[in-house]
Amino acid sequence: MTEGQDPFEHLPHLPALADAPKVLFQRVLLAYIVHLLGSHDPVAQARRVAAATFNRTSDWRVGRHFRLLRKEHWLSLAVPSVGWRAHMYSRGRRLTENDEIRRQWDAVAAAIYGPEGLLSPFMGSSAFGFGMPKETGLLCLGALSRATRPVTPHELGTYLAPLMAKSTVVSAVDRLIGFGLVGKSEGVLTVVADWEKRLDLLCATEPAGDKKLQRNLDRWAHESEDNISRCVRGDITDQELARLKRMPCVRCGGPADQLEHFPPRSFLRAAGLPEHHPFVIWAICRGCNVDMGSFIRGLPKLLPPPFHFQFGPPGSTEPLPDNPQDFFGRLYFASTEVQIRAYYRAFEELEGDEAKDEALKAIMRSLSFYKFMVDNLLLPVDRNPWRPWPFNARSKKGRGARSKPSRLPW
Repeated sequence: MTEGQDPFEHLPHLPALADAPKVLFQRVLLAYIVHLLGSHDPVAQARRVAAATFNRTSDWRVGRHFRLLRKEHWLSLAVPSVGWRAHMYSRGRRLTENDEIRRQWDAVAAAIYGPEGLLSPFMGSSAFGFGMPKETGLLCLGALSRATRPVTPHELGTYLAPLMAKSTVVSAVDRLIGFGLVGKSEGVLTVVADWEKRLDLLCATEPAGDKKLQRNLDRWAHESEDNISRCVRGDITDQELARLKRMPCVRCGGPADQLEHFPPRSFLRAAGLPEHHPFVIWAICRGCNVDMGSFIRGLPKLLPPPFHFQFGPPGSTEPLPDNPQDFFGRLYFASTEVQIRAYYRAFEELEGDEAKDEALKAIMRSLSFYKFMVDNLLLPVDRNPWRPWPFNARSKKGRGARSKPSRLPW
């Protein structure tokens, strides 16, 4: 090869992109999912798995990138996460409705993650993490390590321009030089002779490398096992918890950021009933939760009376519906919506012993019904029990503006 020839001519072509996410990591993440979609569609991808792939400590930040890619229609959610099963993604309408953009991103995915891809040699490496070369440095290293001759920064920036700005390339190269993986002499860049061994040693010795990744893997494994255990017990899952907290406060209709148990958790614990099943957990704001705290603590923790159920008119022998769990689940929610309103009404409108008596009646009715369902194995197996029923639009209490939908029609 002569000096004037393109040193990246033999590498996978990076097409100029007509449309792309603004954030570089989102481009790398999108190309990764598009690459996976080449073999099967839709593709399951847990945020913890993606965080481990790119050595990110905060898997919730990776989840945020996924949400933004969905919001901007680069990806679509083909099958939502249920229990311990991860979200399943497919191409969003920005890729499906424009053949040219889809072809461009298929080419980018192949150029980065294909058999000869720029990042293919580094998959599974902790070098993707912060404090390490990161994906920007690894893209540069992948290109420089296979260049046919020493490369100028301008040539490298031109080749990688579809993915990142030239200023980002300059910063990434400076990091590679600092790590001793790339040398610069007379204005040209070359990888050092033993760069692979140096990169392995860097990953093994740097706190931001293998050590951080292993700590994260251990933590995620524990969190995953805990999530599976909670699913087996029927408790609320991570995904359901996040979705629930986005609902309005069950009492005032304002933004919620905490959990409310109804029947109250202390009553559930006294009765030996599951405390974290989705059927007894609601969203509540901090103010309402604090308001109700002392009132709940002042109530005597009584055990629920027996619950008697008759399907049909008195004396009827009519059998239960074919799906009793679904039937009782719907009936329980209809009943609990009535009781929780009575409970809050007692707190807000009554005083003294009368308030306590009415609140206890509401709690006992729901507690008895819930115990009946637990004892007779009638708790629905649906992992999202609040979703099958249509939400009711409501207004924030005492205001005219409507709030977003919730389960209580204030």
